[in-house]
Amino acid sequence: GCRWFMPGPLGEVIPKQKTIAVHDVNIVERPSFKYRRLFYFGGGEAEVKWQLQTKSNNFISAHGLKGYEGFGGHAYESLVPPQEYFEKHPEYFALWHGKRVTNQICLSNAEVVRIVVNKANNYFDEHPEDKALSFSLSPNDYSQFCECEGCQRLGPTVSDRVMAFTNTVAKDVRQRHPDKLLNVYAYDGYIDLPKTIEKMEDNVAIIICRITQDGVYSFPIASDDQYSKRIRKIIEGWVGKARHILFYDYYAHYDWFAPWPLEKSIVVDLRYYHSLGPMVEGLVPEMHPHWGTQGLTSYVMAKFSWNVNLDIDSLVGDYYAKLYGGAANEVKAYFDVFADRFRVLQIPFWGQMGKWREINTPESVARAKTHLTRAKRSADDSSIAARVHLLELGLRYVELKTKFQKDRSDGGNLARALHRMDDLEA
Repeated sequence: GCRWFMPGPLGEVIPKQKTIAVHDVNIVERPSFKYRRLFYFGGGEAEVKWQLQTKSNNFISAHGLKGYEGFGGHAYESLVPPQEYFEKHPEYFALWHGKRVTNQICLSNAEVVRIVVNKANNYFDEHPEDKALSFSLSPNDYSQFCECEGCQRLGPTVSDRVMAFTNTVAKDVRQRHPDKLLNVYAYDGYIDLPKTIEKMEDNVAIIICRITQDGVYSFPIASDDQYSKRIRKIIEGWVGKARHILFYDYYAHYDWFAPWPLEKSIVVDLRYYHSLGPMVEGLVPEMHPHWGTQGLTSYVMAKFSWNVNLDIDSLVGDYYAKLYGGAANEVKAYFDVFADRFRVLQIPFWGQMGKWREINTPESVARAKTHLTRAKRSADDSSIAARVHLLELGLRYVELKTKFQKDRSDGGNLARALHRMDDLEA
């Protein structure tokens, strides 16, 4: 049948037939997850169309498409803008080491609660349609949480204070908008379970962001390593506290534009999430449309967001065979070079940039380039040759970025490193 492996004509594989026979059809499908987002940043009309083709349902209203919106986003800065309030009301903002700072808000200040409740209510008043079903209460993407006496009374940890504030706002908003949700990240310094809160309010959605200093995305969450065990304990604790759970993962991230084969991890992770129960409602990953390096990752994420029971080997085999034809084996071998490096090195997510040269060694890049050269010779037609060329551009990025990293670290040759940046932009 038809395949949409990536946006645009280059990603389409449409069989040509003289006649199409259609018999009686009665097919009912129910997605594994209610809310399915792919891209957080980047992309355009082509990516929006592709998400429709792959059954994602997060579309912004500007595109005139039916879907949902409102899950996620660091929000305190927009809820209580420092430029509007800080000069006259510094007490609305975090007391950090004895000084008021604008990185976060004061979570125990009654006027701050009132402002945020009004913002949420006004948003829902102005967006009565069903798709605007949630409003973000997530902290800014900084530390420096408030240390005032009132905030300390909310609980002993940052998680306690963030979630107590969230519950307070949620109770008030529910009076006017009982069918809407308030969402908040469980993230970084507040991913751990609060110690003083038994349950989140029923109109609160917890978005678990699986990002920690020791997180290793190259290994599935069901692995037996110390990190996986710890994060599973946290996740299962949140499942016991919240009626609505979503997951915010980093499978195709801006910090790693190079090939990052994660399809096997995605399958295990999504099946685990689905097994936790009906309160797990959605996937809102921070992914980016890196089609020259991470196209398979996005495709697998899209397909398994709809159906976690697909056969991954059949899906991947179909991807390579139909997208790359006679070049399929060499293209697969190309990506296997990078998969093997991650498997051997076991580098945590936040350690990848520092280990760029260790992952993309001259030897591994040379092997990868050999496979792409063979793939180009094996291309059946101009479309397949163009797809292989897209991979070549991705590998060229890896080569230039590797040289940039070397120039920057070896002797601090800033001028040469900046020249590499010009090459990257070109």
